[in-house]
Amino acid sequence: MILLIRYFRFVFSFTRHIIYTTARHATKIRLVLQVSSALLYVASMTTGTAFASARPNQRLQYTSRFTQTDRLIVPGYPMPTRRTTLSHLSRTQHATLGYSPQIQLATGVSFHSEILPTIAGPEYITLLNIDLTVPTLHLGIVQAHDRLVSNDEVLTSMANRSGALIGINGDFFEINGSGRPIGMLAMNGQLVQSPAVYAVLQQLPDKRVTISSEAFSGAVIDGSASHWLNAVNHFAEAAHGALVLATPALGAGISLPAETIAFLHPNAGSPGTFTVTALQTNATYLPPLAGLDALLGAGSTGTWLSTSLHKGDHITITEHVSPNANPLNAIGGGPILILNGKRYNDPNPPAPGETNVRNPLTAISVSQDGLHIQLAVFDGRYADPTGSPGLTHAEATRYLLEHGAYQAMLFDSGGSSEMVARWPGQHAVSIVNWPSGGVERPVANGLFLYSN
Repeated sequence: MILLIRYFRFVFSFTRHIIYTTARHATKIRLVLQVSSALLYVASMTTGTAFASARPNQRLQYTSRFTQTDRLIVPGYPMPTRRTTLSHLSRTQHATLGYSPQIQLATGVSFHSEILPTIAGPEYITLLNIDLTVPTLHLGIVQAHDRLVSNDEVLTSMANRSGALIGINGDFFEINGSGRPIGMLAMNGQLVQSPAVYAVLQQLPDKRVTISSEAFSGAVIDGSASHWLNAVNHFAEAAHGALVLATPALGAGISLPAETIAFLHPNAGSPGTFTVTALQTNATYLPPLAGLDALLGAGSTGTWLSTSLHKGDHITITEHVSPNANPLNAIGGGPILILNGKRYNDPNPPAPGETNVRNPLTAISVSQDGLHIQLAVFDGRYADPTGSPGLTHAEATRYLLEHGAYQAMLFDSGGSSEMVARWPGQHAVSIVNWPSGGVERPVANGLFLYSN
């Protein structure tokens, strides 16, 4: 068996040498690399051996296509003697074809990368480990152009304008429509958009991070008249009978399919109370809301609005999210891959057709105490020098479990998958993975870390 392992190491080392020295016959070379990687994968699973780099004395040097400073590995950092796993989590062996030096970005924040053997070929992974017990670190969410409805924004722009140290792309979004994220969004303790049926990553006021599915409930009360409030800023749901609260966070006007609108002015010093300023029926356009909120409804819900609310009425609106009622920050995504240290079959994946398809993936893992997290981006679609095929959800789940995840979920993936980091001594972030489209995709929002 030892001779067999040495043979596999030799095959992979020889193949990698060919790839790094010539670009000719790329298709044939990729095929050989995939075959040798598959053999190494099988051998490692059979023997339980955790392989280090195929050439342990050779540093992996990848230079990003985006800028001259986007170097994934900073020269001069020594190779680690063991792979790095999520702090305070269980350490289990898994096979790697190579790994980068660990780079300390700030106290409690480190970056490294790995090349994982899969049956489809070597997979390049970028990883950020974060210790939220460090008092100078805090998470934050940035919305594209600081509004829900927009043409979206690239991750480096969001990171640099907010002064972030690191970041990954966030929620799925209406890519060919409003640009709005599809899931929950809360920022600095304020609910920006109510949860849908999809997974939510939340940070609680005590800094702990948790992954769950959240539900929304609310009510609109005008004297003796009342109606359930079904959503906040999910304006498309109004056409299907829901009563929706629209807020200035939308940031733009939207077209409507003949709905009733009740315009509301918030009452100063009395949170949750409003004065009705105007009513419109059969409205086909909601203008940008500046200093006003609005209730939207169609069908019987629109009829309730037009008959129960009147200009000058003082109304009360309640909003409640459960089971975590008051998150500091929350961002949607999905599916949930791991709950309570075990695989989880999420019944509401945002993109169910992608479950068994190899894709670039963006993931987050959380420790049992909720104070240690790991961000991971798995490259794919053969966009990087390694020729990464991407992972299925099951493969990503296995990898994250082996890294000790107690909870884990995905964010928007495919061409959106991206990780950025600000190297020591730099004033702007660099892209540290290889986005599969060759350039950054504008996205709806991102999850970022800041160091004060």
